[in-house]
Amino acid sequence: MSGFGRGAALNAKVFLTNVSSGTMTDVLRTLVDFPLTDVYTTTPYSTSGLFTYVPAQAAATTTQTILNNNNVVDWVFVELRTGPSGSTTVVASKSGLLKNDGIIINPDGTPFSFNGVTPGNYKVAVKHRNHCGFMTDGTYVIPNASLLNFTNNSVSLYGSNPLQQKPSGEWSMWSGDAVLSGFVNNGDVNAVRSMSGQTNLYTSRDLNLSGSVTNADVNIVRGNSGQRQWRID
Repeated sequence: MSGFGRGAALNAKVFLTNVSSGTMTDVLRTLVDFPLTDVYTTTPYSTSGLFTYVPAQAAATTTQTILNNNNVVDWVFVELRTGPSGSTTVVASKSGLLKNDGIIINPDGTPFSFNGVTPGNYKVAVKHRNHCGFMTDGTYVIPNASLLNFTNNSVSLYGSNPLQQKPSGEWSMWSGDAVLSGFVNNGDVNAVRSMSGQTNLYTSRDLNLSGSVTNADVNIVRGNSGQRQWRID
């Protein structure tokens, strides 16, 4: 296994839209085509301009055993940033694996961390392949002893409505950016509808991460179209 790994630890918790009562559905890891190599190094993610590795690095890898032992939901992308909100600079970025309890870990199953990063105050941004990315409004000391919990509305975030509150109370990322434009719009609606009915596949059109594209995904993107966008400067 490889990847930009050990160093300054970031203890963070985040939910995607497929959460209920504190746990996300983790069916994607059982799919035949779930990627064991960092998905953000492949097209269309690597060419979207939304996922840039700082510093440049080899693609991280994982194993099915790690996925299963940690109840992994999906790959996520995390950045450390400096500078004032509205004009921040990425100083480090890497991919991680998101467990079904919301905790981010390294692709080798160890606690999430950045190698070669000087301990200090950083803004933190979290991105996903079909959810709207978000970032903190203030800075946090990294490594952080206390959990940076994005699921309970305890962290001040940049921009308006960067996260949504689910019926069961958790705060999660907005889903719907299926074509990676930074916005949820008609392009996403058309992309999701064009694949409706397809099953057992790993695709950005599967907005609720069920392993299939269904009317539930169409309803998500329709509801968020024209209303939601990435909240990262």
